[in-house]
Amino acid sequence: MLFLNRQMLNQHVSELPAIIDRYAARDAGFVDDSLSWLTALEQTLLRLRLPLAGLVAASRGEILAVRDGHREPEAAAPPTSARQAQRATAAVVLSRVEKTLRGAVDDIDAQLDGHREKMAQLLAVASNVKPIPARGDRTRDDWLRSLWSDMAGIKETAGMYAYINAAISPGDVLALLGEVLEKLLATAEEHIA
Repeated sequence: MLFLNRQMLNQHVSELPAIIDRYAARDAGFVDDSLSWLTALEQTLLRLRLPLAGLVAASRGEILAVRDGHREPEAAAPPTSARQAQRATAAVVLSRVEKTLRGAVDDIDAQLDGHREKMAQLLAVASNVKPIPARGDRTRDDWLRSLWSDMAGIKETAGMYAYINAAISPGDVLALLGEVLEKLLATAEEHIA
């Protein structure tokens, strides 16, 4: 789930530049686009069962409250129109939510870094015991499943294999295995060339 969560969060973050461009262009649809983006993000977070959904809902509520006439008591003068207040609030909210999403992605990457290291160690030990078979005509997923299954039978990697299987989801295991293998193969090709 870590890889999927990271991918989904990054997808939403990648949509922000176009929305912010609308703010810079003083486009009248900016506030509605911001609310739509926040709603879509909230739905994604709910599907992924991430608690950030509450923060996003509250952030969306801030924009809606300004639309209904709410102003923070400490808001700086000069007074702004309702439209300007909505636009400014939406821009601030998007910035805050984007920063929070980046933090969540960084946390996921930090978790994955530890697992990458373990996977690289496992592959190094396993390849010393038994060469990693070529992919052949198998699909990438079938090849990765077969490789991972083979790792269970290697006595020297049994502990690391059990640790990785317990620490992350099966989908993340295969994604991580593929990522580390690709990096190892690319590094090996660089040294050969």
